Amino acid sequence: MPKAIVFDFGNVLYDLNFNLFYHNISELLNLDLAKGFPLPLIKIIEQYDSGLITTQDFISEINLYKGQFHDPELIVKVWNSLLSGFPPHRWEFLTKLRPQFKIYILSNINELHFKAIQKHIIEEHEILNFEKTYFDDVFYSHLIHMIKPNEDIYSYVQKKIGIKGSDILFIDDKEENILAAKKFGWKARLHDPENDIARIFGEYLKENL
Repeated sequence: MPKAIVFDFGNVLYDLNFNLFYHNISELLNLDLAKGFPLPLIKIIEQYDSGLITTQDFISEINLYKGQFHDPELIVKVWNSLLSGFPPHRWEFLTKLRPQFKIYILSNINELHFKAIQKHIIEEHEILNFEKTYFDDVFYSHLIHMIKPNEDIYSYVQKKIGIKGSDILFIDDKEENILAAKKFGWKARLHDPENDIARIFGEYLKENL
């Protein structure tokens, strides 16, 4: 039985809408995303997720990317259109896990998404400090200046929580993050966002006993 459950946040606990986001950012930047995000844009996003550039710098980089000026408020709106919401029943799901496991978040995230999520949870769910209420600790990439799937982030988290890799069950929606965690000795399970984590978690647990 794992001693710790480490959840990715987006598309595992907090729902995301990539279709809407891809549509909006394609319109904003006149992009053809048939072959994925352009490498220069990926690098900007990775820098922002790592907390290596500020929100102001991020908005400036987005404007410089195509050499066109866009209203900063529009960029923020498009960027945050990725965020769909936190289904209420998942709070109860997390509450039931707390007596059995240490519970953590490990997320590639950035300041704009972080603030928008906190605002949503306070306004829609009336929870003022969900991190301390429902988790033993949280690890946000923009605050610890490391991102998945780089090895250093798994080492950092494992040292912080003080639990050996074989006692950690990690659940993430991206295969590269799962493979990296497994190389570090963690038990790990790739999550399909089409499945509700509250419903399918028991299966993940059985597979990793």
